[in-house]
Amino acid sequence: MMDSPAYFCSVLLAVLYLVTNGTSEVSYDTDSFDEGCTVDGTGDTGGANKYDATPNYNLSVFEHNHLYTHTSGSAYLLFCPCQGRFGNQMDYFLGALALAKRTDRTLVVPPFIFYGPHGRVTLKSFDHIYNLSALALYHPKVISMHDFMHVLAPTVWPPKSRVAHCGMSRAACDAKTGNPRETFWDHFGVEFAHDSQAPVSYASPITMWEQFWSHKKHPVVALASTPGPFPVTDPTILALQRYFVWIEPLQQQHLSGVQSMLADSEHTTWVAAHVRAGRDWQLACEKGQGHRKFFSSQQCTLPTGAVTREVCLPTMEEYVDTLVTVAARAGTDVIYIGTDSPAAHSALVAAAAARGAALRFFTSADVHPGATQVNAVLTDQHMFSVCHCTLPRMGT
Repeated sequence: MMDSPAYFCSVLLAVLYLVTNGTSEVSYDTDSFDEGCTVDGTGDTGGANKYDATPNYNLSVFEHNHLYTHTSGSAYLLFCPCQGRFGNQMDYFLGALALAKRTDRTLVVPPFIFYGPHGRVTLKSFDHIYNLSALALYHPKVISMHDFMHVLAPTVWPPKSRVAHCGMSRAACDAKTGNPRETFWDHFGVEFAHDSQAPVSYASPITMWEQFWSHKKHPVVALASTPGPFPVTDPTILALQRYFVWIEPLQQQHLSGVQSMLADSEHTTWVAAHVRAGRDWQLACEKGQGHRKFFSSQQCTLPTGAVTREVCLPTMEEYVDTLVTVAARAGTDVIYIGTDSPAAHSALVAAAAARGAALRFFTSADVHPGATQVNAVLTDQHMFSVCHCTLPRMGT
């Protein structure tokens, strides 16, 4: 989200979270925006960019204009973004990027995990959402997990040496206990031969990493624990968001949809409102009341010093009052709503009518029905956003 504009509230990018229960089925989405290398195990990408999938020890992998070269002595960091939905996973991506840089390891960039109906899990390649080359501007050593497993792993991480790494806080790493962990690793054909537990975490000094998980003895570290803090509050880690840049086809796809929808409007810009009000969030807010730390509440102004229901679940009237002010500053009456609540759209329309506010609302269904990133992209491509402060900050 490079060169993103200043936003109205402290939450700079908010993402629609999909509601799901359980995980039992997986698919891997490699069809969207067919570009770059998509290895099918035969070495044939089906396009102009091809390479031999037969591993060797000095192998170059070309992917989205980013050239990664494996050399003797290279070390790798793997992780599963297996907790939460897109926003939570982004915190782990940020932490992992910072950790890979600090430990001088190549970051093996995993796919995002999306949850659909009936327990379906979809793994969507990172480079079908963000530009992998942009990550390399901060840390040149990055490679997609898909390419790592197909091309490098047979040599640098053969099955008998596949170790799950974790701290000492539990009896075993349990890297594949439960879903989506089991589904995630199974998709890549990973079975862990054993665990490596050590008093090491993302916060440990480099000397601890060198002592317990050195490059020589552990050339591949596959974390069963989190690769970074959650939520991210460290300004230096938050600043890494600038290296997460939407791929051009994704931006153009959604922005063209907005332009078509606004063809009959005198306004060409919009204000984004992230309205998290679904049933799962309501339940979460009930549990969060009274806590001083809840999700990203450290960025909130808490008059009582603790999270209240009002902070966690603003009313639709509060949203409308804020949107009227922000829309006036932005010079528009067009409001994009990203929400997990089917009732939010009509509730905002009713609240605006009751206040005599002339606002025009639209949702992802008006732009690109069924697209999982539409909320994130459209919340990032505007002048202002309005969202409540307990949600993770994403954007710069």
